[in-house]
Amino acid sequence: MRRLRGAVVERLNQGMTVDDVVHDFDFPAELFDVPWRAENYGRRERPSARP
Repeated sequence: MRRLRGAVVERLNQGMTVDDVVHDFDFPAELFDVPWRAENYGRRERPSARP
């Protein structure tokens, strides 16, 4: 989790928005791809662009 926090703080310090950070970061599978940490309030993937 420290690695995750450091990566988030680094991106925020670069001027990225929270949404940009969420979509830019590669989430470690061992931390987030488990049933009890399922996404509930959003998605990490960006929605596809509308035509």
